[in-house]
Amino acid sequence: MSWLRRSRPAYAVDGVEPQRSSGGWDIFDGDALAGLPAVAGAAARLPQDPALEDLPDYLSVATKDPGDTP
Repeated sequence: MSWLRRSRPAYAVDGVEPQRSSGGWDIFDGDALAGLPAVAGAAARLPQDPALEDLPDYLSVATKDPGDTP
Protein backbone atom coordinates (compact mmCIF):
# COMPACT_ATOMS: atom_id res chain seq x y z
CA MET A 1 0.00 0.00 0.00
CA SER A 2 2.00 2.91 -1.29
CA TRP A 3 -0.27 5.50 0.29
CA LEU A 4 0.84 4.31 3.73
CA ARG A 5 4.52 4.89 2.98
CA ARG A 6 5.95 8.20 4.03
CA SER A 7 7.28 10.11 1.03
CA ARG A 8 10.91 11.16 1.00
CA PRO A 9 11.27 14.71 2.34
CA ALA A 10 12.96 17.35 0.18
CA TYR A 11 15.78 17.66 2.72
CA ALA A 12 16.67 13.95 2.63
CA VAL A 13 20.37 13.15 2.28
CA ASP A 14 21.33 10.16 0.14
CA GLY A 15 23.03 7.49 2.23
CA VAL A 16 22.38 9.23 5.57
CA GLU A 17 19.51 8.11 7.79
CA PRO A 18 18.42 10.84 10.24
CA GLN A 19 17.55 10.22 13.84
CA ARG A 20 13.90 11.03 14.44
CA SER A 21 13.06 12.93 17.64
CA SER A 22 9.76 12.62 19.46
CA GLY A 23 9.04 16.25 18.57
CA GLY A 24 9.06 15.58 14.83
CA TRP A 25 12.64 16.71 14.18
CA ASP A 26 14.98 14.85 11.84
CA ILE A 27 18.56 15.09 13.10
CA PHE A 28 21.59 14.41 10.91
CA ASP A 29 24.81 13.78 12.88
CA GLY A 30 27.88 15.63 11.68
CA ASP A 31 30.01 12.51 11.52
CA ALA A 32 27.44 10.94 9.16
CA LEU A 33 27.53 14.02 6.93
CA ALA A 34 31.31 14.56 7.04
CA GLY A 35 32.05 12.26 4.10
CA LEU A 36 29.69 14.04 1.71
CA PRO A 37 31.41 16.17 -0.96
CA ALA A 38 29.74 19.46 0.05
CA VAL A 39 30.61 19.00 3.72
CA ALA A 40 34.15 17.79 3.00
CA GLY A 41 34.69 20.82 0.74
CA ALA A 42 33.44 23.22 3.40
CA ALA A 43 35.64 21.56 6.03
CA ALA A 44 38.66 21.84 3.72
CA ARG A 45 38.19 25.62 3.68
CA LEU A 46 38.39 25.86 7.48
CA PRO A 47 41.63 27.12 9.01
CA GLN A 48 44.12 24.28 9.42
CA ASP A 49 43.93 23.94 13.18
CA PRO A 50 44.23 20.61 15.04
CA ALA A 51 41.39 21.73 17.32
CA LEU A 52 39.00 21.60 14.33
CA GLU A 53 39.79 18.01 13.33
CA ASP A 54 37.00 16.63 15.51
CA LEU A 55 34.48 19.32 14.58
CA PRO A 56 32.02 16.92 12.85
CA ASP A 57 31.77 14.93 16.09
CA TYR A 58 30.29 17.98 17.81
CA LEU A 59 27.92 19.24 15.12
CA SER A 60 24.55 18.11 13.83
CA VAL A 61 21.91 19.49 11.51
CA ALA A 62 18.24 19.29 12.45
CA THR A 63 15.06 20.20 10.62
CA LYS A 64 11.41 19.84 11.47
CA ASP A 65 9.42 17.79 9.02
CA PRO A 66 6.75 20.14 7.65
CA GLY A 67 4.43 17.17 7.32
CA ASP A 68 4.32 16.89 11.11
CA THR A 69 2.90 20.36 11.75
CA PRO A 70 -0.85 20.66 12.23
